[in-house]
Amino acid sequence: MSLRYLIIFAVCFIGLPILSRADDRSPAVRIIATADYTEVHPDGVFDVTLSLKNLTNATLKIQVPEGDWDRLWRSSNRHVTWDAWTVDGDEETPVEIPPHQTYTFPKALEMYVDDTVKESHVEFKMGFKAKSFGKTLWSDSITLEVIP
Repeated sequence: MSLRYLIIFAVCFIGLPILSRADDRSPAVRIIATADYTEVHPDGVFDVTLSLKNLTNATLKIQVPEGDWDRLWRSSNRHVTWDAWTVDGDEETPVEIPPHQTYTFPKALEMYVDDTVKESHVEFKMGFKAKSFGKTLWSDSITLEVIP
């Protein structure tokens, strides 16, 4: 085996655990989404309370759009959604979450299951994406019973 292949082999197998550890890091935040009802009618409104729990020993600082913070959120199911808020301006507010504390957004999202859903149960997660995290972080699943 030539020296070149030996170096490539060594870099791949020595570097692989480092890359793997970076991808396996536990997130600094836990996304919490809680629906006020688990039984809904198609197009019937239900509230979802959204929170961020700081899982670290340091204060977490994020920038949140002042009036339309709903644009930081997404649903994993295109049939479970909300009407986007329209607010003038792009002001952002810094939010600081102390270690091991939870920040709850100031009002619940009024969500609905669209009327094209034919299933009796619908599952979704709420995803949060802020610039400081770089990727979307997801809540646990919420299952709704759809009542015709």
